[in-house]
Amino acid sequence: MARKFVTLGHPVVNAQGETNYEKGPDDIYFIMFWIIASTFLRAFVMNFFLEPLARWRGVETGNKTQRFCEQGWSFVYYTSSWPLGMYIMYHSDYWLDTRHFWIGYPHLAMPWLFKFYYLSQIGLWLQQFFVLHVEKRRKDYVEMFFHHVLTNTLLIASYYTNFTRIGNAVLSIMDFADIFLSFAKMMRYLRFQRVCDVTFVLFVVAWFVTRHGLCFWIAYSILTEPELYGELKWDPANGVYYTETVRYVFMGLFALLQLVLVFWTYLIVKVVYRVISGNSAHDNRSDSEDPSRSSTSSKKHR
Repeated sequence: MARKFVTLGHPVVNAQGETNYEKGPDDIYFIMFWIIASTFLRAFVMNFFLEPLARWRGVETGNKTQRFCEQGWSFVYYTSSWPLGMYIMYHSDYWLDTRHFWIGYPHLAMPWLFKFYYLSQIGLWLQQFFVLHVEKRRKDYVEMFFHHVLTNTLLIASYYTNFTRIGNAVLSIMDFADIFLSFAKMMRYLRFQRVCDVTFVLFVVAWFVTRHGLCFWIAYSILTEPELYGELKWDPANGVYYTETVRYVFMGLFALLQLVLVFWTYLIVKVVYRVISGNSAHDNRSDSEDPSRSSTSSKKHR
C-alpha cells in the first residue's frame, strides 16, 4: 500500500517492450504524496537555506524575511518545473506544432517522466491552496485564490480527459515569467536594486509574450484545429472526451484565467509607469512590509 504513494501506477508495456503509464485511481496516492512532500520540502528550503541567506544579507527580520523566503521558494520551484516541462515538450511531437495536440488523440500512454511531471505538478498546485492561507494575506488574495481554482481545475480536467499535451504546454508557458518575477523580488529584498530592475524588465517582456501571446496561440488551436485531425465525440470507454461542449468549457476556463491575468497586467503596467518615472520596481500586490513606513511608502508609490 505504501508503495502507491511513491511509485507511478498503471504501467503498460507496448509492442516494442517499452513501459509507459496510463491514468487510473492509484494516481491519487502519488498526488497526495506530492502535496505532503512539497509542504515539507518548502519548509526545509526556507528554514535552512533562504532564511540564513536573508540574515547574512541583513534583511530585516519579520515580514521582509518571510517574504524573501516565500519568493525564494517560488524561484526554486519555477527554476525546477520550467526546465523539466520544456525538456518534455522539446522532445515531443508537439514542440512548436500544435497539430500534434490533436493528431492521435486520445494520448493514453505516457512515458515515466511525463506522468511524474504531470502528477507532481497537480500535487504542487493543490498544495498552493495551503500556502495561500499560510502566507500573510496579500491585497490580491481573492484573485490569487481564483487563479489557483482555475489552474487546478484545468490541470485535473486535462489529465482526466487526456489533454495532457496541452497541459504541458500551458504549464511551461506559465512558469517562465514567474522565474524572473520571483528573482526580481528576491533581489529587491537583498537590496540589489539594479539587478531587480533589470530582471523586472525581463519579466515584463516574458509576461506579455507568454501569458498573452503564446496562451492565445494555444487557445486558437483549441478553437480551430481539433476537427482537422479527428472526430469530435464523447467516448469515455476509449478515452475520448472531446465535444463542442467540452471545447467551450475549456475555452471558458481559459477566458476566466485570462481575466485574472489581465488584472495583474494592469498592476504590472502601473509598476512599469513608476519605473519610467524614475522610481524602482515595487510589487503592487504585496502588503507593506514595514508598518512604520507604510504611509510614506504608499504616498511615494501613488
